[in-house]
Amino acid sequence: MLDLVRRARIPSGPYQAGFLVGEGGAVLNWYFANLGLMGVVDRMPDEVKAYLALYLSRLDGSARIADLYFPLAGSVVDYSRPETRPNGVGQLSDSDDSYAATFLSLVARYRQVTCDDAWVRENMPRLKLIAANNLLRAQWPNGLVHTFQSAESYPGAYLEDNTEVYKGLMDFARLLRALGDAAAADEHEAAARRIAQAIQTRLYFDSWPAACPNPAGFAVLWSSADFANAKGNCLNASLKMYPDGISQVFPQAFGVPLPAVQYEAGWNFLNTRFPNFDQAVSGLPPYPDHDDPWMILGYAAALDGRTDVARRMLVLTETVYRTDPARVHLNDWGFYRRTQLLLAGQAAY
Repeated sequence: MLDLVRRARIPSGPYQAGFLVGEGGAVLNWYFANLGLMGVVDRMPDEVKAYLALYLSRLDGSARIADLYFPLAGSVVDYSRPETRPNGVGQLSDSDDSYAATFLSLVARYRQVTCDDAWVRENMPRLKLIAANNLLRAQWPNGLVHTFQSAESYPGAYLEDNTEVYKGLMDFARLLRALGDAAAADEHEAAARRIAQAIQTRLYFDSWPAACPNPAGFAVLWSSADFANAKGNCLNASLKMYPDGISQVFPQAFGVPLPAVQYEAGWNFLNTRFPNFDQAVSGLPPYPDHDDPWMILGYAAALDGRTDVARRMLVLTETVYRTDPARVHLNDWGFYRRTQLLLAGQAAY
């Protein structure tokens, strides 16, 4: 597995410390790289440190980062001339909040493994700017964090993102506290706890409205366009494995402290709408859109004590890789190893 992660590393040029979305790819998606490397910091700390430095070097003045697309000529990738591409809302990445949050978690994990306080202290001003501009200042009064620094570009807050932001802020708060900055630690932890409360009260439905006859579970999206209500995918026919099904376990996977009944409802939603999600069909997942990201289901299952599901997700990932390697993204390998470690009795991180 470690070889597969290293195989995604850019082989040459000024971005050699970066990692591509997957084997044979031509895109450096920082979010996928953050999540993928979380699972292997202890096995390749020097490579992770180089990646962290590259990430910081690519930030703009407001601490945002843009994904990089490398030109392709047939099967040959030119790693010297990356380009950026705007998405459907004119942004140069899939989000600002998740990228920032998962990066902060990766920094905290790096420091936990290496005790490299000198590097963290040297880069602390930029780390605090990442947290402030992308997370703290992006928190609405209701506690949720909007996707991009500017809410006007996309007035929504995703369940998936906010679970990642919760963890990123808590990880960063623990790092700050360990370095003696109690005041900053308190500020970031307080913001994280507001997110946890908002997920519980804004994004969880005990029962969906009559127009949305789904079982209890979490709404994928809350939109400020209707400030009083959560906006989820209500039409049964429109539900997809990702994001609707997989997002249900994100709160548990990222350690959001919620009542056990809400964790259970998320699993019931997933199992009711997407039965046998952990079973391969002809070497591939059973749902056509079940390709981004799936191994987090194994990690959440291991946390929830569903060891059979966790093991089946490991096997499914291996099977899909043998069938179609490009479908197994870097972040899946990160969750793959973290799931292995949980099943072996090691603590979650």
